[in-house]
Amino acid sequence: MKIAALQYQGDGTPAGDRKARDNQTVLVDMLSGAAASGEISTEMRELQRPKFKDEWAPRPPGMGSKAWGSEFGVSIRQTEHVVRKVPAGFETYHVQVVPREAFRLWLEAQGEPPSEHMRAWLASSGVDIENGNHEAPLLTVMKRIHIIDKLARQYPSLEADFNRSEDWIKKCKADGRGEYYLEKIEEGCRKKWGDGDRSVAHIATVRTNRMGR
Repeated sequence: MKIAALQYQGDGTPAGDRKARDNQTVLVDMLSGAAASGEISTEMRELQRPKFKDEWAPRPPGMGSKAWGSEFGVSIRQTEHVVRKVPAGFETYHVQVVPREAFRLWLEAQGEPPSEHMRAWLASSGVDIENGNHEAPLLTVMKRIHIIDKLARQYPSLEADFNRSEDWIKKCKADGRGEYYLEKIEEGCRKKWGDGDRSVAHIATVRTNRMGR
């Protein structure tokens, strides 16, 4: 579990790494028990993942022989087509997660100070590590493709910034692969492009008028 690895990291020695793994296992077991008993609060989060379907496709040249063969005494022949997995959009699924602030409070109650890596992880979402009295806002986690679909019409240059891995885009990444916080992306878009198309159109008009003078 990633969160346990943030709290307990090995030192590169066999003994140190073994101790870290043991501590990670204990932390995961304790956290799972706390979530099941209601000792620590959890929330349901909606995520999306790629979906695939089977599709018949012509057998690529050179892929296997078409000649008759025998396997365990049964004659077989290679088919002219093969089945392959192809993208079929995305599917939504739900996971139960522990909010970072709730985890920080629970860890503190165990008498366990957060490690340097854990502190950085908590701080990245706005959790007040020193005072511990500000709940981080609940953010929407979405795949990159869905964020672009949602915002591209208003912010046409957003996809280009994703493709260039701009620094502000990187700061909006969530924990999952290819996942980002929608609200952070929206905030970044407003900072960079204002209200989107309306702002861009206004700037273009001003530049055109100035060029004509």
